[in-house]
Amino acid sequence: AIATGNDGQVLTSTGAGSPPAFETLPASSGRILQIVSSSDTTSRSTSSTSFGGNPAGMLSVDITPASTSSTILLSYYGNGYIDTDDASMYFTIYRDSSDLGNSNKGLTVIKNAANIHTNVVPTSITTFDLPNTTSQVTYTLTIRAGAGTAYVNYNSARSRLTAFEIGA
Repeated sequence: AIATGNDGQVLTSTGAGSPPAFETLPASSGRILQIVSSSDTTSRSTSSTSFGGNPAGMLSVDITPASTSSTILLSYYGNGYIDTDDASMYFTIYRDSSDLGNSNKGLTVIKNAANIHTNVVPTSITTFDLPNTTSQVTYTLTIRAGAGTAYVNYNSARSRLTAFEIGA
């Protein structure tokens, strides 16, 4: 006979060589527990070639996880512009003082081709974080230039950073 579960149950493994079992997940498991979001239309720029030299007022959100086992899904969209031919602009997100991306390359990059420095590029980042705390954490969009000056929200375009807490 084939076993059937009840509404709200999931099929789980009980180990190699054992038949699977239906189990009820905890009430918050896999559910979005809270959403915090911030948007900005102020054009901001930096000539810094390191992530530490950001302009004041960069997009950020504060979230206080309900559990140390929660996952935070982060979503950013906006635009980027680098004013120098054949130069790159790097984006990352920090949790407080911890870079969630590569310390030099960040989470995403845009690059201008030689002799074409007029492109404003739509940019997005989606990443997960496991902060392992129930204290407030701050997530901040951070940029750096490879050369020249890097801009976000160029021409006052809107950008948004959203944090979703997902229960374990």
